[in-house]
Amino acid sequence: MTQPPQSGPTPPSEGKASSYLPNSLPPNQIAPIEPTPVAANLNPPNTLMPPNPALTNPGLAASMGDAPTTAPANSPSTPPYAGPVPPSGPAYAGPPIPPNAQPYPGSVNPPQPPVNAYFPASTPPKKARPWWVFAVVGVVIVAVIMGIMSMLRNPSNSDGSLDDDDPGPVPGAATSGSPEAAVQGYLEALAAGKAADALAYFATPAEDTTFLTDAVLAAGLAVNPITDIAVQDNQHDDTESAWIEATYSIGDQSVSGMFELADHGGSWLLEDDLAYVDLNFEYRQGVGMTLNGVSLDTVADRSKIEILPGTYTVAVSNPFLTVDGGVFVVEELDPFFDNDIAITLASDAAATLAAQATAALDACLLEKALPNSCGLGGGELEGGATPDLNTVVWSFTSGSSDFSTADFILDSYNPTKADAIINAELKIDVSDTAGDSYSGSERLSKLSVDFADPAAVRITIF
Repeated sequence: MTQPPQSGPTPPSEGKASSYLPNSLPPNQIAPIEPTPVAANLNPPNTLMPPNPALTNPGLAASMGDAPTTAPANSPSTPPYAGPVPPSGPAYAGPPIPPNAQPYPGSVNPPQPPVNAYFPASTPPKKARPWWVFAVVGVVIVAVIMGIMSMLRNPSNSDGSLDDDDPGPVPGAATSGSPEAAVQGYLEALAAGKAADALAYFATPAEDTTFLTDAVLAAGLAVNPITDIAVQDNQHDDTESAWIEATYSIGDQSVSGMFELADHGGSWLLEDDLAYVDLNFEYRQGVGMTLNGVSLDTVADRSKIEILPGTYTVAVSNPFLTVDGGVFVVEELDPFFDNDIAITLASDAAATLAAQATAALDACLLEKALPNSCGLGGGELEGGATPDLNTVVWSFTSGSSDFSTADFILDSYNPTKADAIINAELKIDVSDTAGDSYSGSERLSKLSVDFADPAAVRITIF
């Protein structure tokens, strides 16, 4: 088998010393490098070095400007290829030649310069990461997200205490382990007339407890008891809030209510606001107005009177007055405006006032005085004569002093005052001290009564 042409430097002639010195090389040739023992192990004797990829690409070699592009191997006019020449700078001389180095044994080609000298080594393929690495990363990300959500939902201070925005436990609140138990306890407290126990189930305390007392509840329960309490099971899985439906009866009225609750430090409490009633428009001063027995005269804000569900009665202490629509039922924890409260004369007030007016007028007509206590007979006698008071006589020419049919109407601004239209005419006869006789008349058209003090009714006749 024909041996392929050898490349590299021409071996020295027998009997002649080797001339592998840099200054004795032909132009553009690089001195052979004595391989290190490691290189010798990697390239056993008589083993050809793998071709440099760049040398097998004519275009790439031509771009470097130092490799032949057309000359055949072993051409007489072309020296054998001795490796690439760096694109610029001094010629690559290889690593330092150790002292007493021997010619490169065994290989027909001199050692090639490292490819990394001119071309960067190709990036080794990345090693695939095990699947469990991605699983661990995923678990960590989920844990971080859950932690952030937990902090947002339950913020706390650096010392571990809850933030002001967190519900947290409510001082003095009732202990209820479930929303159903909280609603049950609240309604049972109402039915028993225990205001403080009922209020303990609210997350927000009342602003004014004037009408949130056992006495107020007792007054309502005396009219309409609270019975038939039934609490429905929670239909939601939320562990922090709940809506609970409950049914109960206030007297003969059936009530179905929905309650909003939240978990406050392990105890479920009502988030609903207290009910309230607006009596600002209906209130009248000076009549002794009360709500379930508690005076309204000293209430600061009668437009928002906080109350608990139950029966309420608006009343007045003046015996000549009563309250129409004064009894109403607050069924749920909602503002109550469905009241048609009006202060009117008591059913027997008109007759009583009419009788007192009749008695007052009759007494006035018997008086021997000008004018009398009813204001009648205030004029002067003709010519300035002096009347003889013992001769004064009053009589009706039309109508009478019977006011039993009079229609008394309360004053819209002062409910302790009432007026009635009357129609009567009086005649007065009197003599002066000289014995001369005189006569006159008075017309009665209006009767006014003031009973601010029920024990001393004042009557005015016009």
